[in-house]
Amino acid sequence: AKEEMVLADDNFATIAAGVAMYAGGAVTNGAAGDTTASISGAYDGVYINGGAGTVTNFGAIHGHHNGKFGVDLRAGGQITNGTAIDQSAVISGYTGVIVRGAAGTINNFGTIQGFGPATKQRGVYLLAGGYVTNGSAADANALIEGANAVFLSAAGTIVNFGAIAGATA
Repeated sequence: AKEEMVLADDNFATIAAGVAMYAGGAVTNGAAGDTTASISGAYDGVYINGGAGTVTNFGAIHGHHNGKFGVDLRAGGQITNGTAIDQSAVISGYTGVIVRGAAGTINNFGTIQGFGPATKQRGVYLLAGGYVTNGSAADANALIEGANAVFLSAAGTIVNFGAIAGATA
């Protein structure tokens, strides 16, 4: 079977089968002036493995399967959700965002949400540590939520201007 390598995916409509990349890469969902774009996966919304990933979301990214993720970066990378002047972007899944394999950087101006069981759901989960910025001095509406709203398994920094909501933050 031939495996197709995709290094970048720009979406301005709806992708109902999720996005999977196996050699690293970048995904842009929507644009600052187009927030209606949607990526929805039966499992993960966006899955990037084999190299660092970059996800820029202006619309909605959802992972629907039990135990799966809105965005899963398997070799580290960066996720930007929304902008300081457009907070409508949403990433959700059993765990909203998971970054493993290398440190991650999360810049959230919208909503990142984990909806799994109370003992497992996480808004943001960084297994190799990293940096989380939630909102900005101009954006106090940013939200990260889940039973474990932000969970770092290694050293990291959290800068919060918005709301981080969960039993453990």
